[in-house]
Amino acid sequence: MKILLFVLALIAAAPLVLFAQNPPAPPYIYQMGNRQVRVPAPDGFDDITLKFTDATARMRAAEAPGTDLLAVHVPYTFVPKLQASQDIDLEFYTKVSVNQRARTTDINADLYAAIVADLEKNFGTYIDPNGPLIKGSEKSASKGLTELLGSETTVNVSGVKNLGFIEKSDKVFSGVILVSIEVYGRKVTTLGTFSLIHVNQRAIVAAAYRMSPNANSIRELTDLTKKWTAKIIAANK
Repeated sequence: MKILLFVLALIAAAPLVLFAQNPPAPPYIYQMGNRQVRVPAPDGFDDITLKFTDATARMRAAEAPGTDLLAVHVPYTFVPKLQASQDIDLEFYTKVSVNQRARTTDINADLYAAIVADLEKNFGTYIDPNGPLIKGSEKSASKGLTELLGSETTVNVSGVKNLGFIEKSDKVFSGVILVSIEVYGRKVTTLGTFSLIHVNQRAIVAAAYRMSPNANSIRELTDLTKKWTAKIIAANK
């Protein structure tokens, strides 16, 4: 059951919407039960969670039940666009989430290894667009956005492709996915990386996404992900 909860938190990191909730105490320190976890932004990115409340509400409305979104970051160069209007898509962003039960549960090395082994073995099943995890996320996001916006809003995931795992260690498990999704009636393809990170006896999920990716996007996201996860681990030593 514990393994399934962490898998659910990971899958819930899929790019259904664009913003996050649960602001940190400076400097990006999150209290998780009797432990603290530091989550610095990637280099060149700014945390927008507290700065754009309308957009944050959109993310909160679509978040999967039982999951806390800790932070969302965008490149500094994108912030002026949000200052002009929050009602826009994020072209390139990262976010951090945690399962609510996992916030207060100690994760030792053996449990983390078991979670990773299960995720690696069954990942194809978990990302199946017709499977219970994706369908559950679609339903929750559609309901939350409809209530927030006051009009019928559907979220549909038509495909999630596993492009491979890029890092596996005692503290990080990262992979790359390509997601085909329809939100607000618009079809979008998004390239993403996900990382399950084990720090301070807690497991968090860090993800990075590029909408409408090009030929350079896999290298771009892979490099960003490896540098960012290393930065998170270093901040928690």
